[in-house]
Amino acid sequence: MKRKAILLILPFLFLTPCWGKEARVILQKEKALKEIRRKLREKKRAEREKREEEKSVLASLDKVEREINRCEKELRSLEEERQRINGEIQRAQREVARIEREKERLRKIIRKRLEGIYGLYRYGTARFILSSSTYGDMVRRWRVLNLLLQEDVELLRRYGELAEQKDREWQRLRDKQRLLLDKEQEIEDKRKVLEKERRKRKEILLAIKAERKRYREAIAELRKRERALKGLIEELRKKRGRVKGKGFGAMKGRLPLPVKGKIFHLHGRRKGIGFRAKEGTEIRAVYDGTVVYASWFMGYGNLMIIDHGDGYHTLFAHASRLLKKVGERVKAGEVIALVGNTGSFEGPMLYFEIRHKGRCENPLVWLALPRERRRR
Repeated sequence: MKRKAILLILPFLFLTPCWGKEARVILQKEKALKEIRRKLREKKRAEREKREEEKSVLASLDKVEREINRCEKELRSLEEERQRINGEIQRAQREVARIEREKERLRKIIRKRLEGIYGLYRYGTARFILSSSTYGDMVRRWRVLNLLLQEDVELLRRYGELAEQKDREWQRLRDKQRLLLDKEQEIEDKRKVLEKERRKRKEILLAIKAERKRYREAIAELRKRERALKGLIEELRKKRGRVKGKGFGAMKGRLPLPVKGKIFHLHGRRKGIGFRAKEGTEIRAVYDGTVVYASWFMGYGNLMIIDHGDGYHTLFAHASRLLKKVGERVKAGEVIALVGNTGSFEGPMLYFEIRHKGRCENPLVWLALPRERRRR
């Protein structure tokens, strides 16, 4: 019954990674690797979101830039229009000056006409006409006087038209100037708003770029740590699966005896072999390895199991004292325990097994014994 119990539990001892320092370290590193990968996924997701946000800001910034460019074109067009209107104003000013001169000239002419009419009025219009020596002269004087009056009326009308033309010209120029100023102010205000929006979006863009840079740096660092940790885990796994030198598998027939004593349990009747020795005799490791179990086990007393890599394990039972702890590395020939009779009904002894991937091997074939003793 006890043998069945040990057979059931030993494979789990050999395969369970929590036994041994390297196994615990591997678990810790794998947990750390999972955390790094989780953070890496989060950083990648955040970086993608920032990249999309950057695209959105760039698109809106491009729209603002196009609008600013359109405003600047309009301002240039208005500047050209303003220059054109200024040219018209200058021409209008010259025209107004000409009208003023013409008006002054007409004013002088009209004044003379009025003075002449006034003198004629004092002399008498009828006397002026009837004093003619002949009828023809009288008709001619009448026509001249009538023509002068018509010219005066035309001059007065022309003066009125020039005055109205002056007012209209000034009004037109004032209207153009006002419209131009209003338009310039409107576009300038819009340009200022757009410039403010452009500065704001550029600041946002710079912040996003800086954040994306931090994410990329974090991702690069996490990837670096991921690679390093994966390499470490792989190395630890390789260490667990091998032993320095040629390996345990190459030591068949060359392993040293685990204790100085007489073999009395031969492989076949039992899964391992027994060595009868005095209590307290030193028990030594037969090959380099890692202690994966060192405690009491029912039916075996104080039991130690050493992992030699490549699926090979050695078992040492009934020890009085276990001198190594789980996770410790041991060398071939190193003292690991002392002979005792814990859990034994046959007195002080060492029970020794060799297992490969959970299956028992014949220890006699592995130990450096005379050829005739290497039998089942």
